[in-house]
Amino acid sequence: MLKAQAGVEAAFIIALLVTFVVTVAVPAVREAELDSVLSSCRLAGVEWASHNASRDFQGLVFDRQDRVVTMAPQAFQDGRFVTSTELDAALLEAASQVANAPVEGSCVKALNYEYCV
Repeated sequence: MLKAQAGVEAAFIIALLVTFVVTVAVPAVREAELDSVLSSCRLAGVEWASHNASRDFQGLVFDRQDRVVTMAPQAFQDGRFVTSTELDAALLEAASQVANAPVEGSCVKALNYEYCV
């Protein structure tokens, strides 16, 4: 009788652990990856602006649709919005280094998300 009860208790504990992993741990790891990549990309944007003295990096706007994160850098020169392939490349390189994944075109496919500019 005690062995049966111990088996039921063990199954209950395993079920609790699986529930914890699925509901708490996996989303936390996913969000940690997203936060790390976006932080690194913002720093890459600031570094890019410091090398291009006439340009000003204001921030990084991103949109997350399912598992695709589209990043849009906000850079200005003389009060006008500018785009730069160098800035896009710097952001992708930063995302690639954090996610430990190669740059494929204008995207980096990481473990949890695909980061695109």
